[in-house]
Amino acid sequence: LVGHGFFNLPARYFQLRLIRDCKETFMPTAAEPLPTDGAPTEAQLETQLGGGKYIFGFHPHGIVPMTCGWVHMTPQWQQLFPGVQPVPLVSSIMHTIPLMRDVLQWCGVCEVTKTGFLQSLERARAVLLVPGGQQEMLFSNSGSTCIKLYSAHCGFLRIALQTRSDLVPVFAFGETQILDNLNFPITWQRWFVKKMRINVLVYVLGGGGLVSVVVGKPIKVPAVDQPSAELLVLLQRRYFTAIQELFDKHKDEAGHATHTLEVEPDVEPLTHKEWEAILASYADRASGYVVWLMGDVLLFLGDGGGRVLGHMYHSQLKLTGRIRWRCVVTH
Repeated sequence: LVGHGFFNLPARYFQLRLIRDCKETFMPTAAEPLPTDGAPTEAQLETQLGGGKYIFGFHPHGIVPMTCGWVHMTPQWQQLFPGVQPVPLVSSIMHTIPLMRDVLQWCGVCEVTKTGFLQSLERARAVLLVPGGQQEMLFSNSGSTCIKLYSAHCGFLRIALQTRSDLVPVFAFGETQILDNLNFPITWQRWFVKKMRINVLVYVLGGGGLVSVVVGKPIKVPAVDQPSAELLVLLQRRYFTAIQELFDKHKDEAGHATHTLEVEPDVEPLTHKEWEAILASYADRASGYVVWLMGDVLLFLGDGGGRVLGHMYHSQLKLTGRIRWRCVVTH
């Protein structure tokens, strides 16, 4: 189904505009065998050596995040992000509804449980989810010019750090205008979301609307096996700052010049430069750890072992043109 002309139907109906807001190359997420008759490409090396893992965060949720379910299947996506095919993750309650479950699984959609998340990321090396969840759905109103996002869910940030997966912010202008619902008391809706994991007090009304989806620059993260609360907050700040930057940059051309974006709970901004400084500090720790480890190995092996290790290092450089170290830092 990937890239099938069928997905041009919703794209044409909603007049989809898919915008790639970065010049960086997205590494293919499907591993390819290394060539036997020449040097491997950078993308092939990255894929074989563990690069090219992406967690796409889609905002806002809207009533039903329909665009999240088909945008990655369109020919437009295949042209802008060749080789990057994320697995959509949806609420586990959706996989218990007859017929709906079958359609979702037929389309390759998985549960957004921790197990489903990790398995999908390991298998496809890219996932697409809506971090705001149903809490964000409660804020959705097609008649409002204020778009509200929910920032308290941090599980996807933790997994990004533990698996060293780039976070990719995605914002869909017009998603909140596709569908609308009747305004039941918010306290009732929150109670159902908390107790039943789904808001049943919804009567969906078709609102129509045009959709512009903007895919931002991947946010690089360090590999941290047990991330601290402090690091999660810093990454949360950088992620939602990137969402705000996408919104501010593209809202005029998307036809939403009068709209504003509100994040609840409020998140303090963190610039790209500030996040790069944090990344550099983790890279310094990893480099120090490698030097310390190599020193111990050479001391243990002695002169003869050191020569063997040096020969292996030289052979690795001849084979791939470089050597790559991957360390997990505990914060």
